[in-house]
Amino acid sequence: MDELSCQHSVLYPGRASRFRTPLIDNMAQMVAALQEELTDFQDQPFAFFGHSLGALIAFELTRSLRKAGMAAPELRFFSACDAAHIQPVPPLFTIYPMMNLFKRSEILVAHQRRYSIMPRCWRCCCRCCGPT
Repeated sequence: MDELSCQHSVLYPGRASRFRTPLIDNMAQMVAALQEELTDFQDQPFAFFGHSLGALIAFELTRSLRKAGMAAPELRFFSACDAAHIQPVPPLFTIYPMMNLFKRSEILVAHQRRYSIMPRCWRCCCRCCGPT
């Protein structure tokens, strides 16, 4: 890519100014909707940047574009997401079975004692600490 002439961002349904738009909770539907939007950009080079869930969507969209015989991005940048071929990390309770012996409130209290802070969202759901 010699030069990037413009930048376009994706604003997912149900977010920010699209708050009232129905959510898409299916990867195939999301990819199909984005692929349809990309038909206008097939005559120029483009790149994808995806962060977290956006990285997974960009990855699947690239696969779908190639499968459909459409132009794919020349460059792809992904952040905050494991590579697609890497198995996801199992939950903490699977790695450390002993943690299952503790109640959620005990884990939160231990965190509070160690770090002297507790996020507001934890305080409101922890009966031992009471509401904020």
